[in-house]
Parts: sequence; structure tokens; C-alpha cells
Amino acid sequence: MNRGLIAIAVAACSVGAVRAPQSGDTPPPGDRLTLGFTIDRSRLPPLYYKEVTMVVDALGAQGAKVLADGAGIPSAPGSNGLMFTTSGTSIQVQLRDPARPADAGKFTTTLLRGGKKWAFSIGFDDNVNLKASLDGISAMGWRGTLFLICGSIPTDITEESWIESEAAIIRRLDSGWSLGNHSFNHTGVNGDVPGAMDSARRCNQMLEGIAAKSAKPDYKVTAFAAPMFDPAWLPVILAMRDAHDTHLLFDESGGCCPSGAPMVVNPDGNATLWAELMFGFDLTVTRYQPIESDSATAIKDIDARVATVTPQHALWINTLSHGNAEANVLPTMQHIYGKYGPGGTDEVWVAPSDEIYGYLLVQQKARITYTGSR
Repeated sequence: MNRGLIAIAVAACSVGAVRAPQSGDTPPPGDRLTLGFTIDRSRLPPLYYKEVTMVVDALGAQGAKVLADGAGIPSAPGSNGLMFTTSGTSIQVQLRDPARPADAGKFTTTLLRGGKKWAFSIGFDDNVNLKASLDGISAMGWRGTLFLICGSIPTDITEESWIESEAAIIRRLDSGWSLGNHSFNHTGVNGDVPGAMDSARRCNQMLEGIAAKSAKPDYKVTAFAAPMFDPAWLPVILAMRDAHDTHLLFDESGGCCPSGAPMVVNPDGNATLWAELMFGFDLTVTRYQPIESDSATAIKDIDARVATVTPQHALWINTLSHGNAEANVLPTMQHIYGKYGPGGTDEVWVAPSDEIYGYLLVQQKARITYTGSR
């Protein structure tokens, strides 16, 4: 199966070539210009991950600093402007000696966080025999999602090698991993929509209760993985989303797409490059499965898909595994790290699926306004 290869496309946009300022330092004395922006997320559902990456035309300035809600944040100069990622709402870009003040206010957002070319996520279902895979991925500095069967989470043990206890789950969350809902009792819908909703609801309440004991007490569980890839879960989760019943926003399943067709995010509604199905916030997030069973196939497939990335089309490869699959999972992850990650081109954004989904939601639905200069 060739599922979980999600293509994301938007129209190309640019703020134009600018001279790169020196980023991060307070502009020394000289002609200064401060650009103001606001980011309105009021149309969005409650999210834990709220970031968006902006690229602001730095107007050929000799120095620059970015503040979000009054605090300095990292920024990086590039050919198209000053790039920074923020969850803030009030943004100030301070420029020293700008060469083109008349062009003030030009900006764009990047399709993926930090302007990365493609994204990768991995989830782990069922919470048994996962430690080797989780620890191996963590050692690379990367994170994924634990999709938990809530009725099976042990609360009376602290350390076991074969299962993640409540205490271990809290440690994973604190270290940057995400929690996902895999239902309370791991059953299909089977025509019992009220029962399915109750199972999903009980699990979300339990997981957010666990998160309340962590260093992220406001963490919201937005990702659901359909037990046994049952496609009947999708309308259930969407109905709960629309009714604001729990914080769940999307369903992951291997069963939504004929032949695992990749999906395109395209604002004008026309699929262009991988054009069988479009990705959308009302569709399933597909899951690529061979990563847990055949690393050679997974590596070949991933390389082939990444080769199709263009400036107008990005890729999101969402994968999953179960326990005792580290012999295939870790070689694939090591390949991605060495070729596309910090050991190679550094073009891939590896993050839990709820973080990527949240970024896409903010990038497409937040309202960013240039408020003027002074």
C-alpha cells in the first residue's frame, strides 16, 4: 500500500529579492523603521500549536530585529526577506537604515514551517513494545505521536519496557512528543455512532487529564487514529469536531484513498500535480504503512516522492507503526536524517502530525494584517 503521501500545493508567491540584514541584533543608531503586523487566529478552533512562518520584505536594511508580543524572537535573513516563526499576535519588525521604505509592508507566509520543502510525521499505535523505536527517534532529536488506546493505559506502574505507563507518557509529552486518540476500547464504529463518540470522548478526556499533570497542562488532543483503519470513523470525528465535542480535529486512517492516492492542498480547488484527490480539512489524513514492515520499500518510495517537490508543491508524508518494528522504522528514519535532515540537505520538517496539521490550519485560515510603520 502507498498511503500517507500527502501533497500540499499553493500558488507561488514572493516578496522580491532584498539585501539580507544582520538578524537578531538590536539595530544600532541610524535611520530606523518599525513595521507592525497583527495575526488574528480568532477563526481557528482551540489549538496547542499556533505557529506560522512569515517572510517580511526587509527593505534592504542593514540590521533587523523581530519582536512578537513585545519579546524578541529568532529571525533569519534570506533572498526573499526576513524569515521568522511565531505564535504571537502582535509583531514588530525593527529595521536599521532601510533602503526602500516605500515598499514597507510586503510579506508572505511559507507553506511549511521554516520554509522547509517537505514534512514528515510518524505515529505509533496501541502503546505496546514501542520503546526501542521511540528512543531511537528521540535520539535523532525528532518527535512523533503516541496514539493510545486509553482503556489500556496502565496507571499503577512507573517503569516497564513493553508499555508506556501514564508516567512515561507524561515524560514523552514533556520532551515534545504528541498524544493521539486511538479510542478508549479499540473497536470499529459498527453502526453504533453514539457508542463510538463515547469511546472517542472518554479517551480524549483521559489524555487531556494526563496532559494536565505534565509541563504542558493546556495541551489539546486534536489527532485521532481510526482503530483498524475503519473509514466509518471519519464522519464521527468530523461531527464531533463541528459540534465542538472534544478538541479532536482530524482522523488518520489508511482507508480513505484509492490506491493510496496522494492529496493536494490547492486554494483554487483544482488538483494540479498529483491530481487524484485533494487534501482538505474535511478529509482523512492518510497513513503510509510500509515503514514498519519494509524499510527498503519505504526508503525507495520516500525518495521518489521527495523528488517531485517543487517551489509550488510541498509534500507531507504521514506514517505509522506498531510495536516491535524498530528494525524497519529506525533505518528509514536514519535515511531521512542523513539525506534530508540535519545530516544532509536539512530540507525536511519532522514533527508530530498534530503540529503539522495545526500549522497548515493557521497558515491557511489566520488573518495577517500590516498595520503600518513608524
